[in-house]
Amino acid sequence: MIIELKTGSVSAKLDSVGAELISLKNAKGEEYMWQKDPKYWAKSSPFLFPIVGNLRNDTTIIDGQEYHMSKHGFCRTVDFAVIDRNETEVSFVYTYNSETLKVYPYKFSVKLSYKLGTDGLRIRYSFENLDEKPMDYCFGAHPAFRVPLDGQGGFEDYYLEFSEPETADCPVFDFENNQINVENRVSYLKNEQKLPLKYSYFDQDAIVMDNPKSNRVRLLSSITGRGVEVEFGDFDFVAFWTPIKAEAPFLCIEPWCGMAVCSDESDEFNQKRGVKHLEPGEEQHYNLMIRLM
Repeated sequence: MIIELKTGSVSAKLDSVGAELISLKNAKGEEYMWQKDPKYWAKSSPFLFPIVGNLRNDTTIIDGQEYHMSKHGFCRTVDFAVIDRNETEVSFVYTYNSETLKVYPYKFSVKLSYKLGTDGLRIRYSFENLDEKPMDYCFGAHPAFRVPLDGQGGFEDYYLEFSEPETADCPVFDFENNQINVENRVSYLKNEQKLPLKYSYFDQDAIVMDNPKSNRVRLLSSITGRGVEVEFGDFDFVAFWTPIKAEAPFLCIEPWCGMAVCSDESDEFNQKRGVKHLEPGEEQHYNLMIRLM
């Protein structure tokens, strides 16, 4: 089901499959979200749960038992229930079932709430442990923004601007072993706030900032000054991705709690980087804001 939200100046569309943001337009009708062209990537903004990235051999260990899950988890393709819908707000809910318990042995409820304002879109992620035992989980956002937004210039005419000076020594993905090598790092920033985009930066997959100081980042055109701001203060990490050597006209800004398996990790799920914990009956919330600029 496609849900449309509107204010006087901004509109958004959400798909109940994956609770995915598929469109975000300003008052002029200009589209900010990547439009799922399978030539490059057939998603716009998938929700990652209960893992971010891949597990080692798609396998993890929970309470001494092996479970198998593919990259980014199962929520990207499931149909969420639609609740609390009005002209500017909607929530999507998904709850555990017999199939999820086969790959992720927790009774959970997850809710994504979208609220549209005149300056952009706020997303609230809510997780509830419905089980009688403590629950571990990871999750992430994966919104893809069109670059260029308005047809002026190209990908390398854009830059990232962080809210704080960053020294970004980022771990590199090891394709041979299918994991993030935390010992092999590339430096992108040295106490700087601006990173001009280059396609070559993504030749080894995503730029993963595993210790960001900033709680906001802007993607802006050096020609027009326009773009988006993503506020991610409730998240532990932030990554940036465009397909390798594809010169795709979009960039993903990905706040994460959790990440793909790292070279120094075991396969124990509760020891993953950024993993979150909920006691029985406990609930936790995280906020993300996308501002149009």
